[in-house]
Amino acid sequence: MALYEGLYGQRPFRAKNRRALEAMILKGLVETAPRGSKVPPWIQRVLARGLAVHPEERWPSMSALLEQLSRDPVARRRRVALIVGVSAVILGGGGLGLRAWTEHVRAEARRCTAAADQLTGVWDVERAAEVEAAFTATDLVYASDTWTRTRPVLDRYRDEWIAMHTEACLANRRGEQSDSLLDRRMSCLAERRAELGAVVEALTTADAKAVENAVQAASSLGPLSRCADVGALQATVPPPDDPATRAAVASLRERVATVRADAATGRLKQAAATATTLLEEAEALGYEPLLAEALVARGYALELSGDYKGAGEVIERAFWTADAAGHDALRAETIALLIQVLGVRAQRRDGLGFWIRGAPAVIERAGSPKRPRYLLALALGGLAFYRGEHEEALTQFTRALEFIEGEAERSYLFADVTNKSDPRP
Repeated sequence: MALYEGLYGQRPFRAKNRRALEAMILKGLVETAPRGSKVPPWIQRVLARGLAVHPEERWPSMSALLEQLSRDPVARRRRVALIVGVSAVILGGGGLGLRAWTEHVRAEARRCTAAADQLTGVWDVERAAEVEAAFTATDLVYASDTWTRTRPVLDRYRDEWIAMHTEACLANRRGEQSDSLLDRRMSCLAERRAELGAVVEALTTADAKAVENAVQAASSLGPLSRCADVGALQATVPPPDDPATRAAVASLRERVATVRADAATGRLKQAAATATTLLEEAEALGYEPLLAEALVARGYALELSGDYKGAGEVIERAFWTADAAGHDALRAETIALLIQVLGVRAQRRDGLGFWIRGAPAVIERAGSPKRPRYLLALALGGLAFYRGEHEEALTQFTRALEFIEGEAERSYLFADVTNKSDPRP
């Protein structure tokens, strides 16, 4: 870029602002040579290659560029001296910064279009082949049919994750969303990726029970819509500042995903054991937002094992822990889960009114995210159903449908009320 400007007296990419400049660089829209320029056309062709969008199309090295620029049949020596002088400017000053900036722009653009790379080894062709092989190895007569229904659910989740990741990055690059919000969106997406990886890992060693629950497990992955819900994201607690604590929290959150995946695929004993160890480690770490999440995972495992009383106690503790940590998003989801566990699962009515009356305000404080509203409507519908108030139950179930996206989640609406073995929280 500096060489071009030194020869032509103008920059190769002229724009009014940074965004326009980046767009021109990425599209390779190099300015034509100004009228009256005494620079030979062959030099412009050499420079154009050096400014190519894709690295593989550029000159492989500065030496190769200098060699081409030194091949002037008329005044080779003079031209070599000119190029050497200008190259010294490039290597010694501002030109290096411009070249570095160009590479930075391209690197940032690749970051916004390379989301699929982050799912390599999580859910890709190779992992799909492993899961299919595990299903086949069970020799179940319905294994093949279950595989054909499970894969599209995981594929769709992968595609939506990639689209969400790309959109989040571009929104930040366009200046529409702050760096702080981008960090929260990426943190949310990292959690969803961990959940996807945990479910896939469980399915790669699938037994008969896992195959039986495979479609449900795939459909139980956390909704990606939450990672675009600004209100809900702002209600989450930012990651800890200390790098060591941040790394420990990220590692333990992956274990939370493993608990959910094991429980969803029917490995209840394994899920319970992992949840117990996870809770102990979270308590030792002392980071309350994570402790609240570990308590929810523990409560989830207890609920699926049929210990509704124990699940209710643990989830209630999770609510107050999230409250103390200022984790509004988890408070909202936890209060809805608590009403579901106590009222629908455990059929316990004493004290339930306190939680039902408080739920709307708690959810509103968290920015009214969809999932807690869905879970609350689901719980209220279940309560009405068991009271024999079928019209009210239908009203609440209809409301629940309005809060969720996709047919996969809808298929579990009534199962949550009538099927005790359903893996959804």
